[in-house]
Amino acid sequence: MPQLRKVLAQVEMTANTSTDIYTVPDGTEAEVVVVICNRTNGAQSFRLSLAVAGATLDTKQYLYFDTSIAANDSKVADIGIRLQARDVVRAYVSDTAMTVSALGSEFT
Repeated sequence: MPQLRKVLAQVEMTANTSTDIYTVPDGTEAEVVVVICNRTNGAQSFRLSLAVAGATLDTKQYLYFDTSIAANDSKVADIGIRLQARDVVRAYVSDTAMTVSALGSEFT
């Protein structure tokens, strides 16, 4: 059966706080695209990290670090690999008026 993309998570972010966006469920693999949306009238920044097996946040995990995102704009991060059970996608944003969505497919 073909796997359909779906919404895996949508998070209204807290500023300056690392937040778990999506954790791959046990017994599952996932392909994930992350969309970061800046709803403010000014440039903001974000960080995106991937923690293998839910490891504690570490600098080696960052895919994006203090990356600028223009006012009223979005960035799309296609992670491009199949994540394994308990892998965690985390985000950090500079303003509360930013949202992060994880979209993709899960495979069991």
